[in-house]
Amino acid sequence: MTIPGINYIAALTVISEIVDIKRFATPEKLVSYAGLAPSQRNSGETNKSSGITKHGSAWLRNAMVEAANTTIRFDPRMKSFYSRIAKRRGTQKAKVATARQMLEII
Repeated sequence: MTIPGINYIAALTVISEIVDIKRFATPEKLVSYAGLAPSQRNSGETNKSSGITKHGSAWLRNAMVEAANTTIRFDPRMKSFYSRIAKRRGTQKAKVATARQMLEII
């Protein structure tokens, strides 16, 4: 709950979905578990990147996106990260990117 945007309910959701943080060797594996990792498909010379995978815990993913909505208003570091992404990609993708960044920090 020390992270801006994480309230009591979000903290309980994160704790109940992660269970033991030692299950994940790297922050990227936790992000992938939550379904916030970008999708990538490769075949020979062709590489295709698209949106998030949405495989994994929908509860954790939704809690992090909701927390990102609050964080971008009150935390200057996350607000600058959000603004930088929103200029290039749009507001919705920037919110998801902020949620991913927050989950990596956790």
